[in-house]
Amino acid sequence: MEINDTDSDLLLPNQGQDESSSFGYTSRQSKQAKGRTRWTVVGGIIGTLTVLSSLIFVTLSMDSNTTLLPLALDSPIRHPFNNPEQDPVTMALDGTWKEGFSAKTFNEFFENRMATCRSGKTRCRKNWDKLILLPWGHFSNYFRGVRQGENIWADALMDAMWGLGYSMLLPKDDPDTYDLFRRYHQNVHAIFWGDSPCLWNSSCVYAEDPLSIYPVPPPNSTHLNIPLWKIFTLNFWNGPSGALGRPFTLSPEPYHLWNTYRENEGHNIYLGYSVERTCMKTPSVPHSERPRQAYILAKVLSYFQDTSYILSDPSGNNATQLTDDFYAKLAEELDMTWIASFKLDAKPAGSKPPPGITKLERLDRPAFQRKLAESRLVLGIGKPALSPTP
Repeated sequence: MEINDTDSDLLLPNQGQDESSSFGYTSRQSKQAKGRTRWTVVGGIIGTLTVLSSLIFVTLSMDSNTTLLPLALDSPIRHPFNNPEQDPVTMALDGTWKEGFSAKTFNEFFENRMATCRSGKTRCRKNWDKLILLPWGHFSNYFRGVRQGENIWADALMDAMWGLGYSMLLPKDDPDTYDLFRRYHQNVHAIFWGDSPCLWNSSCVYAEDPLSIYPVPPPNSTHLNIPLWKIFTLNFWNGPSGALGRPFTLSPEPYHLWNTYRENEGHNIYLGYSVERTCMKTPSVPHSERPRQAYILAKVLSYFQDTSYILSDPSGNNATQLTDDFYAKLAEELDMTWIASFKLDAKPAGSKPPPGITKLERLDRPAFQRKLAESRLVLGIGKPALSPTP
């Protein structure tokens, strides 16, 4: 079946400029972009906002009878494929498209795809020539097996960008980010970064009026540096990041809707994520077949010693919070079992969980999800609504 998108108008940098550079970040490429390209504030913001508005599909609200998959498949962004299993949105939600990739082979795949677009020998599918640079370390760390909350968020964002057809590259460090931008500068639509020193360095980024009022002074900034307005900083929390602050800071939670939010603090741009495809891999156990057990959702034992803990000692003696017999009494009264898998980090060293809680060994993800699926109740300690990595 023919793809419905129009032929791509590839925007690739001209080659042949002298390698010498007076910038603090010297390019490693043997050929540089030729000529002066005028980046405008309006064009840059429109390009990056287009990416953000497209990524919102990962945050669709779902009721108990709805899954994200049919909603995404009905959206206008998908390409018509003869085989639905090859549809990029289906593959994005499944996550299988990046199985087996390392950071190195991930980059090789997308650089080859960009070269395919540049060659003109084959039709470039929608957004293939639009590049998102991902120098925020949690993107690369995902391919090293790290599964913190930030990595799970990064995983979902990569799936969303893949489903929309965008190309992505994982820079190794700040200089590599600068080099990749110089190489593909007309194709780069956005950069998802951490709070890097480069964002404050006029030899790395470019701030054109009226953005020159921000703390990136011109004289050394040139059109070959990275336009500041193409950079979005990612922050798992609600604090502002980067030279442009909250309007260019992305966070995975709508913190401005939380009851602890203070209006005078301002808020970041909410760009959420979905863990549905991972959860759906674990079969649901009928309630009647579940053992009489409750899972305590907590990363570390020290959560039981926090002053915000609901059973905290009013006198402030948090050591007694680990000896409270609440769980043991409730387990006996209701004929149930409390289970948990957390790190024993409480003080003093050697502290054990409160009586009545059975501590499990460290669980891998499938085993953890099975324990949740067979539990009748989940009790969150700390901030269970926030983190996807209890």
